[in-house]
Amino acid sequence: MEGRILFIPPIERFPYPNLVFTPFLIKRIDNFRPKRILFDVGIQELFGELGYTDYPQWYIDRHVYLVKELVKRFGDNLFPIIPDYPPEWKGKRLRHQVEKGLEMIKLYRKFDFANWLPVIQWEWGNLGSFKRSLLAYAPFIDEFERVAIAGGLLSRNKRTFGVALKLARREFPSKWIHALGLNLTHKRYVNPSDIDSFDTSAVKPPKGSSDYARLVGQKNEFYIARQLNKLSDAYGPLVE
Repeated sequence: MEGRILFIPPIERFPYPNLVFTPFLIKRIDNFRPKRILFDVGIQELFGELGYTDYPQWYIDRHVYLVKELVKRFGDNLFPIIPDYPPEWKGKRLRHQVEKGLEMIKLYRKFDFANWLPVIQWEWGNLGSFKRSLLAYAPFIDEFERVAIAGGLLSRNKRTFGVALKLARREFPSKWIHALGLNLTHKRYVNPSDIDSFDTSAVKPPKGSSDYARLVGQKNEFYIARQLNKLSDAYGPLVE
């Protein structure tokens, strides 16, 4: 495809067309009127704020319902992520996340009304684990046009994340590959030809920084535009 589709978190007063929402942010969607949506699962809210270590049935039911409703509005411009599991949360390892992630994919295969993004689970930083996951997951994601790769969020994992994306492209040469949590620090390790889309928070100043407190209005928009230019330079032209 020509260019990379980039998704960013909703930012007030900045009408970027491709945004990330979760079931916990869905009420804010009309404030932004996005063109494309990456519908993430909201791990921060569910595992962090609510204290869950797995997806309860009420969440699955609501997630599927919301995706079905959003498809009516956005059609093929909606990209919902199948619920996935981080290998660790706040320094604690989560057990059996590779197996649990595969079970989620098997569950969501029956919901054939959306452009689902299955996530290949692996022990981040362990390429042997990623290779094993590729073999285990391949038969179950063959019917999906797209696949997502997580693992870029850990600072110690940038090089292996780039290799994992390369291995995924080799395994799935014709699939749309989405890199979860990519940012500018990955540019040394990620080949743009290995991905078709990615999401990032790199357009926003870090919370607590002097920039974050100071940048408002036009200054904030200037900062974001500069970051978008840097992302375009790193990973190729961004599709709006």
